Amino acid sequence: MSTVGLLHYTCPPIVGGVESLIALHCRLLVSHGYRARVLAGRGSPFNRQVALTLIPALDSKYPPLLAVNEELKAGQVGAGFHTLADELADRLVKAFGGLDVCVIHNALTLHFNLPLTAALHKLASEGAAPQLISWSHDLVRGGFRRPPTGPAPVVGSETYPPNPPP
Repeated sequence: MSTVGLLHYTCPPIVGGVESLIALHCRLLVSHGYRARVLAGRGSPFNRQVALTLIPALDSKYPPLLAVNEELKAGQVGAGFHTLADELADRLVKAFGGLDVCVIHNALTLHFNLPLTAALHKLASEGAAPQLISWSHDLVRGGFRRPPTGPAPVVGSETYPPNPPP
């Protein structure tokens, strides 16, 4: 039986769109015969059939991360960034044990925990991670252009995204 990890900054019962989707993914995985394990910075057990590994440094509100984020806003990649990235890599390599694949929710595409992004890159580059799948919930269409007008696009259609106006 394969074990699928789902990693995000938080998990249920924290209320949010990603957290709701993680709960749904876990129910679906278990119903199809997979084992599911959630790796999160904050949350608590939400399904008796799903293992939960809490790593506080995954949380986007982790106090040492907030200090690193202030340095990053000032254009500085200081020692705190590297210390936190190394701490996360050490914790994740252990947490990844026994996983066949891990679905990474937003951490590879958003800026909320860049030491986490660096740790995941390091582990993947070194072959110290299971197969990683980047699940992106929040996409920006067309960079900094104004939002499109008209009917909402159909996600998954052959024509999305439509060619943006010049």
